[in-house]
Amino acid sequence: MGFRGIIRHRRIATVGRLIRRLWPTDDAPTLHGVQFTWAGGAFAAMVVLIGAAAINTETNLLLLVFGAGLGTLFVSAWITRRNIRELRVARTVPLTATAGQPLVIRYRVENQRRWSRAFSLNLLDIGLLGRTGTSKSGKSSNGFAPEAYVRVIEPAQSAATEATVHVARRGRLTLDAIRVASRFPLSLFADHHAQYLADELLIYPALGRLRGDPWPPVNASDPGEGGTNLSSRGTSEFYGLRDYRHGDSLRWIHWRRSARTGELVTREMTDAQPDQVLVVLDTHLHRAEQDDLREEAIRLAATLCDDGLRRGRQVGLIATGNPWVAVPPAAGNLQASRLMRELSLLSGDVADPVGAVKQLRWNVTWREMPCVFVAVVDDERTRALSADLARRGMNVTRLVAGTSQFDALFDGGSATTDGDRA
Repeated sequence: MGFRGIIRHRRIATVGRLIRRLWPTDDAPTLHGVQFTWAGGAFAAMVVLIGAAAINTETNLLLLVFGAGLGTLFVSAWITRRNIRELRVARTVPLTATAGQPLVIRYRVENQRRWSRAFSLNLLDIGLLGRTGTSKSGKSSNGFAPEAYVRVIEPAQSAATEATVHVARRGRLTLDAIRVASRFPLSLFADHHAQYLADELLIYPALGRLRGDPWPPVNASDPGEGGTNLSSRGTSEFYGLRDYRHGDSLRWIHWRRSARTGELVTREMTDAQPDQVLVVLDTHLHRAEQDDLREEAIRLAATLCDDGLRRGRQVGLIATGNPWVAVPPAAGNLQASRLMRELSLLSGDVADPVGAVKQLRWNVTWREMPCVFVAVVDDERTRALSADLARRGMNVTRLVAGTSQFDALFDGGSATTDGDRA
């Protein structure tokens, strides 16, 4: 390539960069600068054609029309650029949200100019693109565009607005830049200005609906002498023995101890502790194509945790992620938040799940504990882990994603609003 070829190549590259800067594309959203809209591009092309015709024909009227069109372009570009200057944006987001459920993001836009209004502003969170069913250019494919709109802001005033979006997948959602855009006054140009505000929220797995009771039954046994009821499904459990007092129920008298001592001895009962149940999730998969099955398994695990906690039970979680997840059984809102957080951030896979389970040092009674074991695939690894749980005396129900038993229990297509309690 000679010297003239190099010059020609550089000129073509320069023209290409200018066109990409002035003309909107679908590759990525523009954060800064002025661009032609489609209407503006057509108007500018028409002005150029009128100018060329006026020069060729030397017609004064066409020259006047050309000058008016050129002036309209310059004035519109200046007003559009001026319209989004000296604006300050603040964002308010919740700490958590649920995948597939409405997420409301609130904005407050302050007009710091003293003499002029701000008109027709569009606010777009760049971090939502690709997570809400939208393309990288901000075009929505599900009808929920992650944009907020402000009609007008008075000088030295502020206005509040909000955007309702639906985040498709669980995980950590990081919001960094907010793009403020405007096409005021004639929609010939679109000016963009980005403000960087760092926020982060956690997207919980979408909850489905259980078609039946997933928990294995617990074999109850009566409390013996000084023993404890193995089933905590009752309203009270054995606490100790004491002397009989007038008014005590005769059915709580411990007749065997009373016969040995010669005095009436009664059982003292206390409120029973909530049931303890365990959810075990094995995220191991054979192929990358099974990622959808893994997400379904995680959704079922989240639904099981939510169902157990709403029944008043103590729910524990073991998940073969990387890092390894082991949450001891507990109840309450704090436990619900912890379980959902762990399932939201779950990724990867552990090499030896059986060995990891053996290293647990929980202060719980494994025997007779109901356990639902959710797996992505059915192989030797999952069967070994299920057998290890059964050897501990647990009542294990194994569910494999994609099987008829899994689909008969779990309806993942209809998320429940009750899941927001978690």
